[in-house]
Amino acid sequence: MRIPLELTFRGVEKTPRLKAMIHRKVEKLAQVNPRITSCHVAIEHPNEVATVGNGYRIRIEVRIPPKTSIVIKESECHGIAHERLEAAIRKTFDAARVKMAREYQKRIRRSQHPAKGDRYSHLTPEEPDDSYRVSM
Repeated sequence: MRIPLELTFRGVEKTPRLKAMIHRKVEKLAQVNPRITSCHVAIEHPNEVATVGNGYRIRIEVRIPPKTSIVIKESECHGIAHERLEAAIRKTFDAARVKMAREYQKRIRRSQHPAKGDRYSHLTPEEPDDSYRVSM
């Protein structure tokens, strides 16, 4: 399935090689959670003139129904400030994959084990609740 992808480049040259790499990485994210509805990737090179601290900012936002938005920023990927752009993209997408896998596993666990105190958790489709019936 093709995921709608929105790419934003600021201060970085948009090359076919970078675009292809990002598309491949997004397809790998879809293997972690196939319910992805959209993905926005922003790559920024904030200080083109500076020679110290001349790193990239990468932000990935993935939307998964219902109402889930997973955001990964370069600050969550340690040590990418002075790396090549391809390595920074790879590390950021690796962090996104790990975070998405955790969220997906949490969702599966919640659906398999309803919260305690849920007044309907004891019911199953095979066992209707007869306590509401009145004997005549």
